[in-house]
Amino acid sequence: MKKELSVYHIAPIIAAIIVLYFIGVVLTILGNPGWSGFFATTIFFFTLFIFPGVLVYLGRIVIMNATPSNIPIYLFPLLFMFSFLPTSYVLIPYAFEGFSIEFATEMIFLVFEVSVLVSGFAFFAYYLRKYLKSTLTDKDLSLMLHYFVGGLIYYYFIRLTLLSSLLLQSAFELL
Repeated sequence: MKKELSVYHIAPIIAAIIVLYFIGVVLTILGNPGWSGFFATTIFFFTLFIFPGVLVYLGRIVIMNATPSNIPIYLFPLLFMFSFLPTSYVLIPYAFEGFSIEFATEMIFLVFEVSVLVSGFAFFAYYLRKYLKSTLTDKDLSLMLHYFVGGLIYYYFIRLTLLSSLLLQSAFELL
C-alpha cells in the first residue's frame, strides 16, 4: 500500500517553513558571522531551491483533494506563501541594506522579484475574493495548479539565471 502525504500533514510542514523563514530573515538582517551566518546562508539556499518545490508539491496535494465546493483550508496560505516567502526573503534584507545597487543585473533582478511579489499578491487576492463570493470553478483550481508550475519555471530557471549572472559579474569585477 502506497503511503501519501495527506492534507492533514501539511499544517506542521507549513509551520516549520514559516518558522525557518523568519529565523533566516532575522539572522540575515543581523548579519552576524559564525554559526548564525552559516545558518542564515543555509536557510537562504533552502528558500531559494527547496521551498518553491515543497510548496508546489503541497499545493498539488491540496488542489487534487479540492473541489470548488470543498476547498481545503491550506490552499490559500500556500498560494500566499508561494510568492511571498521566496521573494521577500531576498527583498527584505536587500531593503535593510538600503537597496545598494552596484550592477545593472541587480536592478533587473530587483525588478523581477518585485513583479513576482506583486503579481503573486494579485493572484492570491483575486482567488481569495472568488472563494469568498463562492464562485470558484474546476477551471480555477486547474489555473491554480498552473500558477504553481509556472512559478517553478520562474524560481528554477529565470531566477537562477539572473543569480548566476550576478555571481559571474561579481567574479569578473574581482579579477
